[in-house]
Amino acid sequence: MHARILCLAIRRRPGQDGRRSVGPAVSQKTIAIVWIAGLLLALAAYEVGPDHFVAEAFGLFDRLAGSLQQVLLEMGMRAYDVLRALALGLFAIFFVLSLVAVQRGLPARWTLLTVTALFIILVWHEGPEATGHWTLAFLLAAMGAASVTRRLSSTPPVQWRP
Repeated sequence: MHARILCLAIRRRPGQDGRRSVGPAVSQKTIAIVWIAGLLLALAAYEVGPDHFVAEAFGLFDRLAGSLQQVLLEMGMRAYDVLRALALGLFAIFFVLSLVAVQRGLPARWTLLTVTALFIILVWHEGPEATGHWTLAFLLAAMGAASVTRRLSSTPPVQWRP
């Protein structure tokens, strides 16, 4: 009984030539790359010493991860500076366009006062939570600038009277 189950488990589906068909053949380049990588690994293990190879490999990965983390930290600081600069620039755009809208008689005074007060409150803080505050200030200034731009571009120009 056990032999019959074993025979069923081992039975294979033959391909056209009688061998088991598993899929397309592996290219020679792939096989060569695996051989070269294996031989380079053996050479590295010999150079470092087979006893210390695993520890050295983990040390290398740790140093690479530390370097990558440092690069990402520097990029993060640059991104934070870009975010703050964009927030200030967008707020300036919002402020000037709001003054133009008020001058043209459009209802933008309360928007100007509210967005300005909120922007100042958000950017006034420093510390660990300042990143979130600057992100909110950026979004507030972007939405305010987009809103006033839409309002100015959708209304017909008012005739200027001397």
